[in-house]
Parts: sequence; C-alpha cells; structure tokens
Amino acid sequence: MDIESAFKTINNLETREPLRKFQPQWSTIVLDNNGNIIDIIKYKHRPNLKRDKEHLQKYPNTIQITTWQGRFENIDDLKKRIAEAVELGNRY
Repeated sequence: MDIESAFKTINNLETREPLRKFQPQWSTIVLDNNGNIIDIIKYKHRPNLKRDKEHLQKYPNTIQITTWQGRFENIDDLKKRIAEAVELGNRY
C-alpha cells in the first residue's frame, strides 16, 4: 500500500465528510522492516493488549503503529512517524 492510500484510509478520507464520524476511528499500521506498509487494520474502539497480541501473531516480525483519525495532519507527518518507528524497530 502506498503512503497516500494509507493516509486516506487512516483518516477515513474515502468516506464523505458527514459519514466519517461513523467510521472506525482507530487503526494499526503494519510495516515491514523497510517501512513498507503491509496492511492497515481498522477498529471502532481503542485497541487493547489482547488485540495487539492478535495482530502481532497475525503479522510476526513486523513493526506496528497504533493511531487514530486526525493524528497525522499531512502525509509528511505520517512519513516521519513511519521512519521513526522503523528506525526504532530495527535497533532491536
């Protein structure tokens, strides 16, 4: 998935404005060790430890970022957060 599509998915921009508040607000971005976006998992309620463990089991050896609609104001903010997560993830 490319960064522009990921930004639209996280912020529910593919949905018309009046309906966005009814869309899932939370997302987990799943990245490989190079920062490529593998998947975006969306859910309506704030994630919890059980859900995080399920995602880690489904996508082993990945870097995962939990976020919410409106967290990133633009694509550059998202790119910066991905770069930070990859750098931290590759240290360990």
